Amino acid sequence: MDDINRSYKILGLEPGATPEEVKQAYRDLVRVWHPDHYAHDPRLQKKAEEKLKEIIEAYEKINNFYSYKSKSQEKEKKEYKSEKKPDEDQPQPEPKTEPKTEQHKPVKRGSPFLKTIWPYLIIGIIILILIYSRNPSEVSSPNNVLNIPPSAPEVSSQEDWKGRGLALEKAQDWDGLLAWCRRWTQAEPGNAVAWNSLGVAYGYLGRYPEAIAAYREALHLKPDNAAAWYLLGVAYEGLGSHQEAIAAYREALHLKPDDSDAWYNLATAYARSGNRRAALKAIKELRRYDPQKADKIFNLVMKP
Repeated sequence: MDDINRSYKILGLEPGATPEEVKQAYRDLVRVWHPDHYAHDPRLQKKAEEKLKEIIEAYEKINNFYSYKSKSQEKEKKEYKSEKKPDEDQPQPEPKTEPKTEQHKPVKRGSPFLKTIWPYLIIGIIILILIYSRNPSEVSSPNNVLNIPPSAPEVSSQEDWKGRGLALEKAQDWDGLLAWCRRWTQAEPGNAVAWNSLGVAYGYLGRYPEAIAAYREALHLKPDNAAAWYLLGVAYEGLGSHQEAIAAYREALHLKPDDSDAWYNLATAYARSGNRRAALKAIKELRRYDPQKADKIFNLVMKP
């Protein structure tokens, strides 16, 4: 419990905070301690990276604690229900209440409602007359209406964001992808693909704490994204956090059991953590989907 209490303290919370409070505190701290804010000072940026890693680890521990607690409570509920007496399961009669009826009177001409909306109707008609009396060339361009300079880059749809991101990723322009995805996540903060692409950019640049934070945001928006779980495991491996990587790979395989890359990385993570028995089981599963990869990983990590 001391470890959990310390994790609460890192997030600036009291023990027993709700999951919503934990999530909000985590997001706030990630924004405050994001290393990009300290790009002008390498020393401060290094400290921010260390602090962000500590924040992510604390968030993970609290989440795991909630998950364990939830499973325990569910088990207790099932045991309680199985021990209940038959008559306790019978539904109790609800107290009778007299139904309330409301009388709806039709709106009559000359009513206060019509008197209220008439001024707005008149104003609307005047605005329409003013708009259509303008020179058509002045309103034909959306840039004129929105007061956007002609030179400003336009992104008209989600596909434009995604297409440009894929092009940068294909060109392996990781700095360009990072800059693009920052704009993308600001424009569409609820887009899981945008956050996932941001994580890819950070990962290839070796900025693993930021990659982890981006993948976590993507998974918050779309928890069933097997690719994001897999890439989260890769980012944790980059930090040397083997247990967290193992948990992420297992989530990816739960969603996509035939992912040979995930089995390969899971076996590697188990071997690096010293769990040879679990590594052998992962290699055995990998052999079902890709025997060549299974032989390769066996020769690399299992042979003395």
